[in-house]
Amino acid sequence: MLPFKKIKISSGKEEEPFFKEKKGAKISIDLFETENEMVIQSTVAGIDSKDLNVSIEDGVLMIKGKREKPLDFPESVKKYLYQECYWGPFHRSLLMPEEIDPEGIKASVKDGILTVRIPKTNRKGKKEIEIR
Repeated sequence: MLPFKKIKISSGKEEEPFFKEKKGAKISIDLFETENEMVIQSTVAGIDSKDLNVSIEDGVLMIKGKREKPLDFPESVKKYLYQECYWGPFHRSLLMPEEIDPEGIKASVKDGILTVRIPKTNRKGKKEIEIR
């Protein structure tokens, strides 16, 4: 069982998850791997990094956040002609394979893209074990 780990995002702030249960929309992600890491990317345009939370608990990576309506959103809207933008809480949970290093996970936001880099542990190859 992996311990709960708060992950700092680019704002440098470490915060408790602000959603105790899954609420809101499920965000879309891309997940790919390189030789040394797994990478998750998701569009988070218009979301302040303080409104994002990335954590790992019991082998499940969780991305949670909230997209607020713009401050200049007109209160006088009587009806929508189109309403395709999602405002409010969102989340995504991913069961991670065992061969990751939870202590090395890093998350950042740049140009509206959340990138989570998850280092793989080296389970292949030969390693000599010292006998004491």
